[in-house]
Amino acid sequence: MERKILKNKPLVEAIFELRWQLQEPNPGMKLDPHYKILIGRVYDRVKEEYPFHEQLPTATMPDEIAGYVVQHRFRKQKNEWPLIQIGPGIITLNDTESYVWEDFERRIIHLLDVLFDAYPDAENNLNINWLLLRYIDAVDF
Repeated sequence: MERKILKNKPLVEAIFELRWQLQEPNPGMKLDPHYKILIGRVYDRVKEEYPFHEQLPTATMPDEIAGYVVQHRFRKQKNEWPLIQIGPGIITLNDTESYVWEDFERRIIHLLDVLFDAYPDAENNLNINWLLLRYIDAVDF
C-alpha cells in the first residue's frame, strides 16, 4: 500500500518517552547518581545530528525533587525539530511537522542505542520502568 502524505496533517507532536528507575534514599526523594555525567555522554553521542544544546529553567531544580523532569534539550538548530530531551530518569524524542514513522522509528532505535551505551554499567544500573509513544493531534474547525 502506498503511503499517503496528508496535506493538512492533524499531528501536532509525536513523542517517544522512556523512564528508568531512580534510587530513593529517602521517601519522596528520587535520584539518579549517574545523571550529571549522562548528560555529557549522551550529548557526545548525538552532537553530530543534534548540536544545539538548550539548558531548560528546570535544570536549576534541586536534584532531590528533579526526578523525571526534563532539564536539557538537544536540537539540530535553535527551535528546530526533531529534538531529544533528557532529565533524571527520563529521555524523550519529539517530532512535529516533519514526522514520518520510518524516520521516527530509526531515531528511537538510535536513541535507545545511545542511552544504553552512555549510561554507566547500563546492564546493571538502567532498569526501564516506563515506555510511552504519544501522538498529539489537533483539528481546526
